[in-house]
Amino acid sequence: MYYAMRGEPQPALANLNASLRLQPKDPYLYFNAGIAYQQLGDTKRTMDSLEKAVQLGIPPAIVRDTPNFEGLRNNARFQRLVQNDKTK
Repeated sequence: MYYAMRGEPQPALANLNASLRLQPKDPYLYFNAGIAYQQLGDTKRTMDSLEKAVQLGIPPAIVRDTPNFEGLRNNARFQRLVQNDKTK
């Protein structure tokens, strides 16, 4: 995530891929991957990661309320994902 925030896509992607291979069932890892992909400007991977994070147990409200995803508010996939939240 920090490499992505620093604008260093190569080490960011290398670390993400390695981490996801080691912990394929960790919802927080997918959530953080979503932040990193968003930082890198990869909307498809961001949404894929967020959907997986929610599927594995991250509440949609967490995704909805995270400022890093402000740029996705008008994205149809994002809207569907956060609309599944029962706490709204």
